[in-house]
Amino acid sequence: MSKVLKIEVEGVRQFRASVPKHVEDQDTVFVTRHGHLRGVYLPVKKEIDVSKLPKELRLALFRKTGEELRSHLRKLGVTERQILENYGKWRKARRAARG
Repeated sequence: MSKVLKIEVEGVRQFRASVPKHVEDQDTVFVTRHGHLRGVYLPVKKEIDVSKLPKELRLALFRKTGEELRSHLRKLGVTERQILENYGKWRKARRAARG
């Protein structure tokens, strides 16, 4: 008997609200914004220990994620300096709010 792959389609807000459910489920989720695909959530079995993935695969995933992030930030005109400055401001504000 063949296994049926279930794929859900959710908007960003709906996906955010249901992340805990998806972490437990084994369903693939296409995440959309204004009807356009923005991302894909691919669950992995709980038995997978990330540290035991082949080093080449971990490096390839890390590189691809970095490339995508760099490309996205470039399109937005955001620099590394701006990110670091904003992060510093956020940390100061957070510390001040804690008292």
